[in-house]
Amino acid sequence: SDAKPKISYLDPSVSLQAVFTSFMQQQQQTNQVMSQLLLQLCKESKTDEPAVSAQAPATKTYPISSSELPKFSEIISTDDAFRYLGTADIRSLSDDDRLIVRSFKFFSFRARFTKLTRLLGDDARLQHLYCCLVGQAQERAVLMDASTSEELFGSLAERYASAADPGALEDTIRHKLECSVPFPTESIAEYVSRFDQYYRFAKEVSPNFSISEPTCCRLFLHSLRSRTALFSAMVYASGRKVSRLEDIFSLARDCESNLRASPPHGLSPEVKR
Repeated sequence: SDAKPKISYLDPSVSLQAVFTSFMQQQQQTNQVMSQLLLQLCKESKTDEPAVSAQAPATKTYPISSSELPKFSEIISTDDAFRYLGTADIRSLSDDDRLIVRSFKFFSFRARFTKLTRLLGDDARLQHLYCCLVGQAQERAVLMDASTSEELFGSLAERYASAADPGALEDTIRHKLECSVPFPTESIAEYVSRFDQYYRFAKEVSPNFSISEPTCCRLFLHSLRSRTALFSAMVYASGRKVSRLEDIFSLARDCESNLRASPPHGLSPEVKR
């Protein structure tokens, strides 16, 4: 038999080293048995687990009230006229002026509405869009019978860009850019904002707008001749080769700030304003 004889730990003839060696061998055998048992239990546990099917993540909803969203109306208020044309005299607005104000209102509304509802599903967005249209704008939208918010926005854009002539709005904005000048009580910063708005909306109405950005820079420089000769000369000297509106606008604001900080002797109150 290969069985090893048991060691009697009380036998005085057995050395301490032999006792220790025997103990370690028994401990090793015990550890091997426990490892095999744990491995078997793990296999059985995995076999008994029910299969879990992959599920699509739950769609989150973002509740929002129509009262929290911007509104659009065809009616032109005093604030609308001043914001987009720099005048509060509604009665003096021409048909072209009313066209451009209403169009600007719509494009501004669309940009804000789209950003505020970007987390909503399209069904909810479409319902909110109907609720955010006021008066005749809502009546027209209902008759359009759109099935998506993009479809409705497309129909509304076509309506408010020009009801009769698709090129009318572009022609109107081109005229505004070519003939634009700062209003008597308008600061350079306010004029920059208004001029830039004309160009941005023109590009939105027509991506291939007939007036290029470098040409708009020259038109802007030309329009500043209505200011003092010194201010106009300062901007023109540094901006005549600029081809980006962002750069020419920054230059004009800097010139105005510099003149305000250290106005030369005898400077017209127009620049000190």
